[in-house]
Amino acid sequence: MVIYYASELKQYAMDFAAAAALCALLARVEREPERMRAHVWLALAGAVMIWFSHGALLLLAGIGVTLAARAWGSRDGRRIYPLMVLACAWGNSLLALYFASLRQLGGHAGLHQYWAGFGDYGAERGFAPFPPRSLEDVLWYPQTLYALFGGEEGPVASRVAPVMLLVCGLGVWRGFRENPGRKWLLLLPPLVALALSMLGQYPFHGRLLLFALPGILLLTAEGLTVLERVLPAGGKGAWAAVMLVLLAPTAASSALKLVQPRAREDMRAPLEHLQANLRPGDVLFMDHQRRRQYDYYRGRYGLDRARVVIGTALRMEALDYARELEALRGHSRVWVLYSHTPGEASLVRDQLSQWGRVLEEREGRGTRATLFDLRG
Repeated sequence: MVIYYASELKQYAMDFAAAAALCALLARVEREPERMRAHVWLALAGAVMIWFSHGALLLLAGIGVTLAARAWGSRDGRRIYPLMVLACAWGNSLLALYFASLRQLGGHAGLHQYWAGFGDYGAERGFAPFPPRSLEDVLWYPQTLYALFGGEEGPVASRVAPVMLLVCGLGVWRGFRENPGRKWLLLLPPLVALALSMLGQYPFHGRLLLFALPGILLLTAEGLTVLERVLPAGGKGAWAAVMLVLLAPTAASSALKLVQPRAREDMRAPLEHLQANLRPGDVLFMDHQRRRQYDYYRGRYGLDRARVVIGTALRMEALDYARELEALRGHSRVWVLYSHTPGEASLVRDQLSQWGRVLEEREGRGTRATLFDLRG
């Protein structure tokens, strides 16, 4: 999943790379806590990374809190100066990023509505229910923890999630027994993300948790060392079996994806069908999320011949769609183009089928172009 997500031009594309780089620089700070150079590199890298990865911002929050708490507990004034370097670099970069991007993103109603899972066709709830008001709300937390390891869209996507969750838990247990400060460095970033999710500010879901993957892998590796220690002298075979259980399904799944790689929706098939069958006076309806695709392809596929209607509804209820689609009634040829949102496409298709009939339909991978006669 890391390779697939890294290929997308999205805000989470660099989360894993940024987190891995920051963890490597943090390890250097841990080895050389008195050297200013190590802190300067971490300060510069963090200041740059947050412009390319929101996950890096959460990672820096966890690192900053842990290092500050450690310096406060040591009562060593010399540890304050490296923290001042980090705070100055990260704080100024964050301030600029807030006015350039985060301020607008935080108030984006469409994104908030999507991750809140409004309506019958909303996403899974990305925001943690807080305070929990029902059994479903309470179950959200263990279910989301399991999805972090075993969900198809999650950062780990392990085929043996229960085993990996157990081994990772052993790593956490050992860490808090032997070196709790270092384990907080790995655990605080996802906990910060969870706290922001409770406030409705960051979705604690799937691909947006890729930044936590390096920490999960490190804790899992530490859990394996715990198993190696507790197993009897002749238990190397059992330890190797655990390694095989953890690695073999993932390796097999990765090999399969080399042959059958995961792909996004393909707009070409329905657009080529529209190009061949579009007539002057036809109406073309699409949801507002396809507006940029339409602007890009309209000249290439001659979509200017149709009267275009851009929808505005986003994961609302059937009544909202009915009101929006009312303007299409009475037309003999109405094309509906959808991709990436199968739930909304089905809802629109069902509504229009009540008012008329389907004349023809062309589907591509994750896309659909349907022609309706809505004179009935």
